[in-house]
Amino acid sequence: MEGSGLFPTSAALAQKMNDALLYLASDQQKGKTCIPIPSAQPGKRDLLLAYLEEAPDFAAELAEMFGGEAQTFSEADFRERTQGVLQALEGKLATNPDLNIRLLALRSIDKGRKQLSLHRRFRAAEVVESARLWKNGPRNTPSISIWFYDKVAKESVFKSHVVPHPLDVASTLNRVWSTDANTGFSPSFQRAISAGDAYDVFLAHSPLSRVKTQRCMGVLLTRMAPVLGRLGAVKTSREWTGLGDTARWHCAKAVSLLGIFLKQLGHRKDNFMKEPVYQLGQLLALADSLHLQYCKHVRGDETPTQLIGNALFSTALEQPVLR
Repeated sequence: MEGSGLFPTSAALAQKMNDALLYLASDQQKGKTCIPIPSAQPGKRDLLLAYLEEAPDFAAELAEMFGGEAQTFSEADFRERTQGVLQALEGKLATNPDLNIRLLALRSIDKGRKQLSLHRRFRAAEVVESARLWKNGPRNTPSISIWFYDKVAKESVFKSHVVPHPLDVASTLNRVWSTDANTGFSPSFQRAISAGDAYDVFLAHSPLSRVKTQRCMGVLLTRMAPVLGRLGAVKTSREWTGLGDTARWHCAKAVSLLGIFLKQLGHRKDNFMKEPVYQLGQLLALADSLHLQYCKHVRGDETPTQLIGNALFSTALEQPVLR
């Protein structure tokens, strides 16, 4: 990480290292020990290697658990993808409780140079526990149903309490949204969170988890607030197409991430839903509904681009302290 360095090794050892990497990164092991993940360099991919140190031939899709992402609403979320992996890990831990998981990510600088962009070593038992807590985290928010249209099944689908992957922390928070005249909102890449940060947040009991979760919470609220505000407006009007599929899907993941972050920081739904801030949000939602009905019945169905509650929501975010 600091520069070029050489160390002596034998030809036999170099060949063993080469063979090990070729095995872990082979096509037959895709999803099990290797998977492409987004790079810190826009438009490029790194190669994530994930394996049990004591059993590198572990058959479950371990790399998929750490490197998977749900790009659209129709793809399996973290809960669905990891059920078999966690059961297999628990079976291994029953006979060997000291298993360790190694994560490596390789980045291609050019054809002749590769760089190690990530190196983590986790206790498998801690990963299993963190995964269980992670899957329950999205239910730390009220149920917020978001509409999608399944073009294959030709039917409407409502999603709530989706379970994002750990890597979705980075992919969601590294997007900056700007308004677009045609699509409503369009994202651009601006790196704020690395894959390593995402894994530190995922491991609930790691030393860095709380600090990085607090930072991720701040980034999420700053970057997603305009899109979440727009989501509130389209939910009220039921004109879902006023917000594009991509924006709605990232809203679904953002709401779930908020539940996860709040739970890891010690804030439970049963408590914060009784606090004044949440009640104020409920009041603004009712103001939106009242304004919409007024526009329909008094203004001849002329609805403005922003309802009154939504406008006050933006003001409340900018000036949260009442004077």
